[in-house]
Amino acid sequence: MKMEPPLLTIADSGVNLGDRWLIRGANLSLHVGDRLALVGRNGAGKSTLMKLLSGQGDMDEGSLWTSPAAEIAYVPQAPQIASGMTLRALVTSGIVDSSISHKADSMLMQMGLDPLRVSDDLSGGEARRVSLARALFTKPDILLLDEPTNHLDLPTIEWMEDILRQHRGALLVVSHDRAFLRNLATGIIWLHDGKLRRRNGHFDE
Repeated sequence: MKMEPPLLTIADSGVNLGDRWLIRGANLSLHVGDRLALVGRNGAGKSTLMKLLSGQGDMDEGSLWTSPAAEIAYVPQAPQIASGMTLRALVTSGIVDSSISHKADSMLMQMGLDPLRVSDDLSGGEARRVSLARALFTKPDILLLDEPTNHLDLPTIEWMEDILRQHRGALLVVSHDRAFLRNLATGIIWLHDGKLRRRNGHFDE
């Protein structure tokens, strides 16, 4: 069976911290249907790599290619949320079909958030949940999630797992929640000593 072309590829990529290489010679391609766990010790560069893949970070060497039509949604550990907007407006921003507001409301309420609340003074956990709702709502081609289960209770995590299993694009997740990764991921990317190694198959400990 012929494999579809990748949605995103990095080749021989490196990030230098001045005194050492955090990432070097890293190669990775994301395809439609990938549900991958990015695994590595603390400080290995997982969040840095996610930022690179989202197009928000700078490489010191190597290349990044993204399919021209591919949309990317990235939810970092500490997302920045615009102030003075309702949470519904944040989730549906840029989407002109007003008839889908109820879907955004349902998603926000599932995460314990009032759709009509104004975004000022959100806690860190609330900002993460709003950012996650926006990412899930837009159904991007490439979904990059950095610790998405933080500040979520078990029923909400299980609800999110169901949505992510239906995601039709590529998914890459960083999480310390091993149960979440076992239930969701169908492949593993190890980041070790600046290199990436991929193994297909469900996540296990």
